[in-house]
Amino acid sequence: MFIEVVTDPGVDDMAMVEQGMRESERTATSDGPDDIRVGALARSAENRVVGGIKACVGSCGLEIDALWVDDAHRGNGTGTKLLSGVEDFARSHGAGIAFLTTIDSRDFYEQHGYAVYAQLEAPHSQAARYHMKKAL
Repeated sequence: MFIEVVTDPGVDDMAMVEQGMRESERTATSDGPDDIRVGALARSAENRVVGGIKACVGSCGLEIDALWVDDAHRGNGTGTKLLSGVEDFARSHGAGIAFLTTIDSRDFYEQHGYAVYAQLEAPHSQAARYHMKKAL
C-alpha cells in the first residue's frame, strides 16, 4: 500500500471516498434510514443552470453540502427557494435538524433560522468557517 497526496483529485476517486464515508457512518448509526442524496437546480428562461443545492438526508438530519446562486440571480429569492425545497423534502423524510458549514453566507442562513454552533478561525486569513444548524 502507498499514500498518494494530490492537489487535483479526480471526481470519481473523491466520489468513492464520500461513498465509503457514508457507508461507514450508516454502519455506525444502523438504527437510521439509508441516506438519501437530494439536489435541486434553478434554471434561467434559457435553461441555463443559475443555482443549485446539494444535500443529504440521513439519520443525523439534513446535511447541506453546497448551495450556490449565480451573482446575477442573487437577491430575487432563488437561494431561499432552493433551501426551502430541500428542507421541506428532509422534513417529509423524518429529519428534525439541518446543518451546514459556510464561510461567506452566514447572514443568509441566519435570515432562514440557522444559528452558529461553532466557529473556526483561519490563522492566516480573515475568513472564518461557521458551523450552523436549524431545527426543522
